[in-house]
Amino acid sequence: YIALAKKTYTIDNGNQSTFIDFKNDENIIAYGELPSGAATEGDGYVEFNIPLKYKNLTDQPTHIIVVCSSSKYGDYMTGGAGSTLYVDDLSLIYDGTPTIWE
Repeated sequence: YIALAKKTYTIDNGNQSTFIDFKNDENIIAYGELPSGAATEGDGYVEFNIPLKYKNLTDQPTHIIVVCSSSKYGDYMTGGAGSTLYVDDLSLIYDGTPTIWE
């Protein structure tokens, strides 16, 4: 997932109280995620885009949160054993009109 925020977060993967509630946290300005199942089998790369949805268009972010994991919930250390993640050539592209998160 990717999020734009107004503050720094410290996450303890073993403590759920430190997890971010993206929908309700007032410091999260925008959020987007790669849908489950949008991955590839084997060792091929898959091009993808993660559009961000904004809560409003007036707040200014100070931080970008980018999390990549090889399986669902892998970022919380509960993902699939034996999964491998390769990340290459990430870009942040700013174009178009922002979408409001509803």
